[in-house]
Amino acid sequence: MAMQMLIVRTIVHGEKWFLCDDNGGDLVSGDPVHLLGFHGFYLVAEQDGRANANRPRAREWETWELIDINGGSLVSGDTVVLRNTAHGEARFLVAEEDGRANANRTSAGDWEAWTITFH
Repeated sequence: MAMQMLIVRTIVHGEKWFLCDDNGGDLVSGDPVHLLGFHGFYLVAEQDGRANANRPRAREWETWELIDINGGSLVSGDTVVLRNTAHGEARFLVAEEDGRANANRTSAGDWEAWTITFH
């Protein structure tokens, strides 16, 4: 698994993560990725729709599909959405107004949009 330093910032609140490209190679829209937090835990989509950064290993529930809204090559500054399908339906990662993250949206809008910056 290739790991890149990445800052993923929501339009609403800023968060910093390491992005782990699950299939290696060039990072492109549609790639499966894992998000590793500052404290060394992976972001998980819980079955009840919550998102937590509390997993020591990345498995199916911690796997997100990175989707570039603009299409084309994935470059710093692009807007993306992160989709998890581990629980039988697509759920998008959202930054709530109170600062919490959830994985409980069935469609993507402004609150589910993230901007990526490579470092």
